[in-house]
Amino acid sequence: MDCPVCKTIFSNVEEILMAVDKSFYCHHCWSRLIYYPDRQGGCCIEEDITGDKWRRVKDITPFQPRS
Repeated sequence: MDCPVCKTIFSNVEEILMAVDKSFYCHHCWSRLIYYPDRQGGCCIEEDITGDKWRRVKDITPFQPRS
């Protein structure tokens, strides 16, 4: 996956940390981002300028690794 703002590709470790924390900052451009599951069984990363998206998804079930 990559940052939707600066398009930098995240490492596997960064992706795992995102899945756990849900809300984070890109280490390259310092944009506030939100990580959440999408409806197709994958995950999405979006910019979260105001923090409103974080408040809406913070009750989503924790990350479940794929088998």
